[in-house]
Amino acid sequence: VQLKFSGRGPLGDIMVIADQKGMVKGKISNPQFEVPPRADGTPDIASAVGKGALEVVRSNTNPYMPFYKPYTGVVPISTGEIAEDIAFYLASSEQTSSAIGLGVVLNPDGSVKKAGG
Repeated sequence: VQLKFSGRGPLGDIMVIADQKGMVKGKISNPQFEVPPRADGTPDIASAVGKGALEVVRSNTNPYMPFYKPYTGVVPISTGEIAEDIAFYLASSEQTSSAIGLGVVLNPDGSVKKAGG
């Protein structure tokens, strides 16, 4: 699966690609941008992503389907919060109600200590 957040926030585009084995790679247009904290100290991802579009490309890996054709869905970025926008995509584009949890713990210097979802 490939996700591309084309946000108008200071982070710019966010692209992530994952395969069936759980291998994930990603890139960000402006990796030098330091995401500001909210009042509660958590990173303000929504303002860093901004409004724009979320594009999801899924590959057809079903061996019983003779024609390989990737499926692409595009929805507006509704909140800028990554998990909420993926859930919005699933509800809007694939008509699948979903709850998604993502989390990041930062070190004092702002680097990622751990992340999961």
